[in-house]
Amino acid sequence: MAMHECEAYWQDFLRRPNEQRMLQEEQRQLQKETACRMAAVKSTKLEELETALAGCTPDQQRILRPIIQSPGLLERLHDCLLRSDHNPGIFSKRIETDQSLAALILEKAEEYERHPEAFKRQEQQLKEIHEEASRPLDAADLDYLKQRTWRDLPQAELAERMSKGEICPRDEWIPGISKGKRPLDAPALEEHLSFGERLAREGREAYATGDYDKAFMRFKQGVELVNWVEAKDAVSQRRIDDMYSLFLKNSAQAALQLGKYQEAIRACTTIIQELDEHDSKARYRRGRAYLLLGMTKCAKDDFMFILKSPYSTQEGVCAARLGLQELRQVLNKSETEAKLTVCRGLEGSLFSRGRLAAAHVRQLGAADDPDKSDDDQFHFSRNYPEDKTDFHLPPSKTTAEAANSCNSADGQGVESISKAATCDEAETQDKHTEYTKKGETQELPPLSLAKTRSILLDFLDAYTSDPVAAELNALRSLADFDYRRVILRARKYLPQVQQPILARHGIVGDDHRSNMKLVEKGVSYWRFKSPEIEELTKDCLQAVFGDVADIDV
Repeated sequence: MAMHECEAYWQDFLRRPNEQRMLQEEQRQLQKETACRMAAVKSTKLEELETALAGCTPDQQRILRPIIQSPGLLERLHDCLLRSDHNPGIFSKRIETDQSLAALILEKAEEYERHPEAFKRQEQQLKEIHEEASRPLDAADLDYLKQRTWRDLPQAELAERMSKGEICPRDEWIPGISKGKRPLDAPALEEHLSFGERLAREGREAYATGDYDKAFMRFKQGVELVNWVEAKDAVSQRRIDDMYSLFLKNSAQAALQLGKYQEAIRACTTIIQELDEHDSKARYRRGRAYLLLGMTKCAKDDFMFILKSPYSTQEGVCAARLGLQELRQVLNKSETEAKLTVCRGLEGSLFSRGRLAAAHVRQLGAADDPDKSDDDQFHFSRNYPEDKTDFHLPPSKTTAEAANSCNSADGQGVESISKAATCDEAETQDKHTEYTKKGETQELPPLSLAKTRSILLDFLDAYTSDPVAAELNALRSLADFDYRRVILRARKYLPQVQQPILARHGIVGDDHRSNMKLVEKGVSYWRFKSPEIEELTKDCLQAVFGDVADIDV
């Protein structure tokens, strides 16, 4: 530890109330010991002087006895006694011969004659000092230590601390030095909040006109305006928190319009962590920013939090459902593009379609130019039987037929190779036509797409409601989170939740199982045609089984 760091540590350590109390007690103990020692020394000196004074003349005894305990004179007389080797005769002669001592005795005797009570008060004061020095600390002293400020320090101590670079604590808030936020009184707070309302109004006007840069700047200024102040009462502090939350949410919305997604995430995260974790707008806008950044898992977590939160508003729930719908579209689009890329690669259309035909066309074009060498003409199309076994895959049936056709007649080579190159594509189209014909013969679902979606939405709302969710949690716990046991228990409990919903949608029958089979047929049909139905199905299963079944997006 450096020297200045060690000094700063001990300065801070010695200013703590407990340490100050201990220091005061230690000082009082030292004072008590010193006072007791001084009293013992004084008592010893008085006894020795009383013994020596008995050998002095009567006049000396009459003058010295009343003033012998006077401060200053006692020490001079005892020094004279020590120089006389405690001999009363020599001591008496020294008192007479020592002119300075005789003058001091005469001065004290005159003072005693003028003010005899003063000498008695001196004795009383010495006694009080001794008692004060031996008294322990009481509650008043401790309160003083706790309530002491820098103004109570002695000037010498204050000057010493400031000369060492210490900054004394002050009542006013100093930027960069004071800890915490700046407390404002009522007039200053009203002025602060009125300026914040002006910034919010200008930001909303700029946002309405499409000037998102100005709106974002005004909202950020509002955030910087109120994030370092605090009120002295709870009501005013609530006003500050509301304005702070408003500026953060508006700045997040403006950042989304400008494409500053990280800024939006940072603002919404501040609201969630510092103000209200159940704020639907902050959750939704952070989920939107995550979705636009491609962070689908984080986006889904925020949207699902809104749906599951008991404090979410109806507007927030609707926005979260729209966000999940957009998330499904993004995921399905990505999945479709990935499948299309894989299929094109497997069919040969991505890398090898038309390669043989193009190679043969280049070969025919090179034959028309006699200046080109054979190596340039057949750089990629030469056939070496001895190398084919080592370096080339066995030719497919289509490629072999194309090669035979090419070798049989040069005039029909291009046509044969073209047929070979497009053979896979024609076969794929035939399969697609056959699948389409089969699909046309399938019977229609018992429920329409809109009705299926409405039923699944009602199921999801019922499964995620507080009483049903609590019952499902207890059900999974009683089943020891075993998948098969959860299914058996869910079959007994879910009909009482599902029957009112089915009756509301006009699906009324004697057998609940038959009614659910109609819904399952509709869901099975539409989930492969509508990504929304597929996602709603997974959400319903997730609500019922929770963590028992691994149901991903």
